Amino acid sequence: MSEHEETSVETESKPEFKGCVFCYSAEWVYYGARKGIQAIRR
Repeated sequence: MSEHEETSVETESKPEFKGCVFCYSAEWVYYGARKGIQAIRR
């Protein structure tokens, strides 16, 4: 995950479904959290 932490949310693409519903949901939670943190920092 360290490589994802260095990219900004604007350049980060939305999660793609890869066949695992749990993994997909977890990716959306991570994506939403990153977006929320960026919004708070501004």
